[in-house]
This record gives sequence, structure tokens and C-alpha cells, in this order.
Amino acid sequence: MSGTGAAPVAVTLHSTPQLLKTVMPSEDGTLDAYVTIPANTPVGVHEIVLTGWDANGKEITKTTTIVIKAQTPLWVWVAGILSVLTLIGVLVVVVIDRRRPVRS
Repeated sequence: MSGTGAAPVAVTLHSTPQLLKTVMPSEDGTLDAYVTIPANTPVGVHEIVLTGWDANGKEITKTTTIVIKAQTPLWVWVAGILSVLTLIGVLVVVVIDRRRPVRS
């Protein structure tokens, strides 16, 4: 966001409106900031709204959309890791079994 003058810029999460951060623009009026989305933000589409004022006191509003996705449950990661380890174990057994000489 540029052209905001020296006034603070409010960064708001809209769905359940809450102020995330107030950021001061640089001397040239540009804005560069990191914002942390709260952990309790519901899954879904949300809007980030930046509200500031230009040098003439005119309100400037910029918006962007973000998507909060559900976190993958722990059991899915555990199942995936166990599956890979089982596959590696089976491959090792097959390779070792093929190297053994056949006894008659």
C-alpha cells in the first residue's frame, strides 16, 4: 500500500472484525509489514482490510482475501510415516530374500 502519508494504517481481519496490527508507513508513504493471523481464526475465506489516510486526510482502504485451511490431523501424518516405513521394510526383506542362495 502506498500513498498513505505518515498516518498509522490499521490492519483488520474481517469475518469477526478484529484489529491485527497498526503499522506506521515509511517516510515515502509505503507500507511493509508482517501480520500474524490468530490461531483461533475459523477455517474459511477471510478478508484482510488495510485502512489508512493520505496526506490530505482522505481515507484509503485496500483489501485482500485469504483462505484459512484446516490443519491436517496428526493421525494422517502418523499413518503416512508408518506406511512409508512399512514399504521400506518390505523392500529390504524382498532384496535380502532374493540374495539368499536356494538350498535343495
